[in-house]
Amino acid sequence: VLEGITLKKRIKKPLIWHVHEILLSPKFMWKLTAYLSAKYADKIVVVSNATGEHLKKAGYTKKNQIVTIYNGINTSKQIDNSDFRQEFGIPKDAFVFGHVGRINAWKGQEDFLK
Repeated sequence: VLEGITLKKRIKKPLIWHVHEILLSPKFMWKLTAYLSAKYADKIVVVSNATGEHLKKAGYTKKNQIVTIYNGINTSKQIDNSDFRQEFGIPKDAFVFGHVGRINAWKGQEDFLK
């Protein structure tokens, strides 16, 4: 990420900083990354409003600097689940659901399972 700051200065192009998570600790890292992104990025793209609000709490961002763009999947494509169900012995009429994300306590996997 820090290379982007150097490149921005060298090639004189806008820097878009992409943030995927809420950094809680160590607190100095949260403050440092919030400061650097606010100081050098032309736009900060976050994957959720909560992530954006957390960055704003550090107190460094400029007005309209943060933009939320949700991660997404293309649901318009029909997916043939027959091989998946057969491979794992799942009946064709069984309800199937999933959760995608890095396994960390703050990602909510426990809440999802409950």
